[in-house]
Amino acid sequence: VLRQGPPAEVLPDYEEILTSSQLEEPSLPRPKSAAPINERAEQDSLLGGEGQETGSLAWRVYGVYLWAVGFTLTAFVLVAVTLMQISRNGTDWWIAYWVTHTDNTTSISTLLHIDTDLTAFGLISWLDPSTRFYLTVYVLIAVCNSFFTLFRAFLFAYGGVCAASTLHRLLLFKIMRAKLVFFDILPLGQILNRFSSDVYTVDDSLPFIANILLAQFFGVIGTLSMMVYGLPQLCFILVPLVPMYHWLQNHYRLTSRELKRLGSVTLSPLYSHFTETLQGLVTIRAFRAVPRFRRENNMKLEANQKAQLASQAAAQWLSLRLQLIGVAMVTGVSVLAALQHQFTIADPGLVGLAISYALSITGSLGGLVNAFA
Repeated sequence: VLRQGPPAEVLPDYEEILTSSQLEEPSLPRPKSAAPINERAEQDSLLGGEGQETGSLAWRVYGVYLWAVGFTLTAFVLVAVTLMQISRNGTDWWIAYWVTHTDNTTSISTLLHIDTDLTAFGLISWLDPSTRFYLTVYVLIAVCNSFFTLFRAFLFAYGGVCAASTLHRLLLFKIMRAKLVFFDILPLGQILNRFSSDVYTVDDSLPFIANILLAQFFGVIGTLSMMVYGLPQLCFILVPLVPMYHWLQNHYRLTSRELKRLGSVTLSPLYSHFTETLQGLVTIRAFRAVPRFRRENNMKLEANQKAQLASQAAAQWLSLRLQLIGVAMVTGVSVLAALQHQFTIADPGLVGLAISYALSITGSLGGLVNAFA
C-alpha cells in the first residue's frame, strides 16, 4: 500500500462532485483544492445549461467563415458584386441619358415610315443611326449585367457549399473525437441542435443572407450615388437622415441579435425534451406522467415562440421607421425637382432617375438592416 486517503487526495486527476446534502455533512472531508459545485459549473459550461453569448459578434467568427469559404473566392465574389452593381446603375443611367439627348422630331418622322418587315433585322433597318447607337449600347450593358449577375450567383453558391462542407467536417471531427464523458454530461438536444438547426443555418440560410447583404449594401451605395448625381442638392436632405438611420439600425441590430440568440438557446431544451420523451414513452405512460410531460413541452415551446414573436415585432418596428425615412427622401426629391423645373435648370432624365431610385430606397434600407442584423 503506497498511499491511503480519499480519492481526491490519492488521485491527482480525480474531480469529486458533491451534492448539496453531502456538503452539509461535517463527516465528509472537503479538499482544499475542490471548489463548490456552483463555481465549477460556472467555469465548466458542460455542467450547466447551454450558454448564451452577449454583445457583438466576434471578428474571429467572421474570419473562420471566410477561411472556410476561401479568401481568393471571397475576393472574386466582391469583384463580381461590384461589377454587377456598376452595370446595373449604368443601364439606368444610359436610359436617362438616352431620354435627355434623343431627337423627338426624328423619332416621330421615322415611326411614320415603318417598314412592313417586322423581324429583328427589319426593325433595326428602319431605325435612325442615333437610336440604333443608343439601343446597341443599352443591349451591351444589359448583357454584361446579366453575365455578372450569373457569375456572382455561381460564386456565392460554390462558396456556400465549400464553407458548409468544411464546417460540417470540422464539427463532425470534433464530435467523433470527443470523450465519453462529453456525451454523458451534455444534453442530447444541444448536439441535435448543432447538427440540425445550426448546420441548416450554415448550409442554407447563411449563404443566402450573405448574398442578400452584399447585394443590398452595394445596391444602397449605388442608389444614393445615382440620386446625388441626378440631384446634388439632395445632400442637404441626406445629412440629417444618415445619423437617424444609423441610430435606428444600431438599435434594431442589438435587439434582433439578442432575440435570435434567445430563440436558438430556447430551441435546444425543446429538442432535448422531445427526444427524451420519445425514448422513455413507455415509462412515462406506465407512471401516468403524460400530462406533466405535455405541460413541460408546452412551456418550452411557448418560450421559443415568445422569442420568435418578439423578433417579428422588432422587424415591424424597424419597417415603420424606415418607411418614414423613405417618405422624407421622396418628398425632398420631388420638391427639388419642382424647384429646378421652375427655374428651367432641371435635367428630365436625371430627375426621373432620382425619383425612381428614391421610391425604392425604403426596401433597400430595410433589406440591408435585416440581412446585417
